[in-house]
Amino acid sequence: MKLGELSLQLVVIVVIGAGIKTIIGWRDAKLAEYGEKLRSRDEFLKRVRAVHVTVERARTLLEAHRSAKTYGEQLRELIRLRPEAEEIIEDLRVSQSLFAEQDAILQGLEGIVGFLQEGATEYVRNHNNVDSGWKNGEAWESLMAKHEMNWVRDFVEQGEQFTEKYENNLINSKGKMRQEVHGSHRS
Repeated sequence: MKLGELSLQLVVIVVIGAGIKTIIGWRDAKLAEYGEKLRSRDEFLKRVRAVHVTVERARTLLEAHRSAKTYGEQLRELIRLRPEAEEIIEDLRVSQSLFAEQDAILQGLEGIVGFLQEGATEYVRNHNNVDSGWKNGEAWESLMAKHEMNWVRDFVEQGEQFTEKYENNLINSKGKMRQEVHGSHRS
């Protein structure tokens, strides 16, 4: 009888131990999954931050130098940046449910890509005219007016289109990412 009770107690202890081990394993797996999600969110935030830093550096240099040389250098940099931003969008699309507001983040990033494409289109249309005009001594302001370089003017001056198509989209992407990664609303 005592042997039967001892065996029953041993079975109960083994079953409870196995249950606890399963629960701890499940918890550890969930913690690892959550940790990976946090790392992925942080990586996306860093990539979008790098896009913003490049855009802001280009804008500042264009504002400071107001020259055809800087225009060429910085617009080429922004043209190079657009496919990087598109890659972020594609990577985020396959990382389903990474962010609670993922659709809004994607829309914001797509808006930024569209804004950069407008700049690229204007650059392609005007690069040769700006380069030759600059070589002939035309002032930067004159070249922008003469060739209707509205995108670059608005970009440099942080005008209405810049605010609507870049800054607002930055808030709707990077700002929402930052909120989920760090709990901060700042973009």
